Amino acid sequence: MKNDETLQAALAKVTLYKVDAEKGEGPQLAETFDVHSYPTFAVVNTDGAESDRWVGYDTPENWIKVSDQARADLRSIPDKKKAYAQKPNLALAKSLSRYSLATGDNVAAVDYLRTSKKLDSDAEARARYDQALLQAMAGGAKKGDFTTAEVMAQADVVIAAPDVADKTMLETAYFVGTVARQAEDMSLYSPYLAKAFTASKGSEDEMVQKYRGYLEADHALYVEKDEDKAINIKKSGMAEGWQEDPKQLNSFAWWCYENDLNLEEAEDLALKGVRLATDEGERANILDTAAEICNARGDCSKAVQLIREAIELDPDREYFQDQLARFESLQAAKG
Repeated sequence: MKNDETLQAALAKVTLYKVDAEKGEGPQLAETFDVHSYPTFAVVNTDGAESDRWVGYDTPENWIKVSDQARADLRSIPDKKKAYAQKPNLALAKSLSRYSLATGDNVAAVDYLRTSKKLDSDAEARARYDQALLQAMAGGAKKGDFTTAEVMAQADVVIAAPDVADKTMLETAYFVGTVARQAEDMSLYSPYLAKAFTASKGSEDEMVQKYRGYLEADHALYVEKDEDKAINIKKSGMAEGWQEDPKQLNSFAWWCYENDLNLEEAEDLALKGVRLATDEGERANILDTAAEICNARGDCSKAVQLIREAIELDPDREYFQDQLARFESLQAAKG
């Protein structure tokens, strides 16, 4: 990224302010701007008002294109929304859809994306809008804004497009996987995963290889039906030294919990992460993971104990209170 001359020329047109969301003023800025995904790019005008936002970086060309679009209209988001309500146009719809996707307002993002797709005369852009719609609907499904059936229907639209890219096939499988987990029906996931891996086999594209690596353990688990292979792939893909890193231990333990496998080891590793964590908030999050795993293993009383420890560390977090009520209810039901 640093060595790309075209990108450096584009960066010269803006004042780039890099923020590490885990250090210094980063956590406060992330809270102020309500940032939860990384990398997030926020465009702020000379009045200090945010005028655009998007998440992710794939290629210099795409980043420059979006950056140029964002710089073309530096009105604040409220002003853009007001102008859009009076007279929708493609530039406003695209800007507001980016912002809505980045801030998790998936219902609004779908509306803006549908308008963009309708107004854009570029036939090749339709596939990009369809993929963005799938992303927004998959995210919205977690909040109950879209049904599983609606997301699956949109996924079918994406993969039915002519000459669909391998990367798009893999991304589609990923989004279907998130919804399948929520619906607790992983049979929805495996056909998309199998098709994506077949289509992308042998690809030398760096992004395609990256996506395949990310989904490889899932492929072993849900397509090949080989749990041991899936666990080994997941472990081999972890960062070096992960078994001594509380965040990585939590990540692996949560993956096991989400996929309902290797729960005994997952519990041990989560509790190890609790012991290693030095930050109270991080320790509380890992305790929640351990509680979920204990509950999945049928030990409701231990789940209650662990989530109470999490509450002691972070008493103001309502989520942990909800977790305690759920685990206590399950414990009472078991007698």
